[in-house]
Amino acid sequence: MINNRIYQGFTLLEVMLVVVLLAMVATLVINTLPDTINVPQEEERLTNSLRWAAEQAILEGAIYGVKLDRQGWLIVKLSHNPGGAGESLSWPGYYWRPAGFGHHLLPEGITLELAVENQPRLFPAGKEKSAGSEPQILLLPGGEVTRFSLRLRAHGQTHRQITWHEHQIMLMEAQ
Repeated sequence: MINNRIYQGFTLLEVMLVVVLLAMVATLVINTLPDTINVPQEEERLTNSLRWAAEQAILEGAIYGVKLDRQGWLIVKLSHNPGGAGESLSWPGYYWRPAGFGHHLLPEGITLELAVENQPRLFPAGKEKSAGSEPQILLLPGGEVTRFSLRLRAHGQTHRQITWHEHQIMLMEAQ
């Protein structure tokens, strides 16, 4: 006798094949989406870099600075040794040498705004890094820091303000 039963449904192999294909399509879609801009993460990075430089200035009895440009920031230290660094205009015979971690580049889509002594500062035009210029923010061995306010902005995201407040570098909600 022949069994004439009709089975309905999918085999396990067919279901697994569909799941694998869906996973591949999802991976392609996710990889083609633009990266999300993480302003809070960049704010924390910049704040930590500033705090590190302020602590190093006090511990070493040295003058540190922060050079900011359109692409990011560079922590520098004032030194007698030129080593290919730009000579300081304020301290003749001394040179600003990179300290710490090199030039930190901001992700595409994040802009940096600076005010020193409550005056907005513009960055040099073009794509040049701030290697040959004086730092906009000074961190002195006695714990003094140039009064500044920094903001990182990205379209559609809220931002906080990095500032020198009550003798420390703070990340505060923007006013």
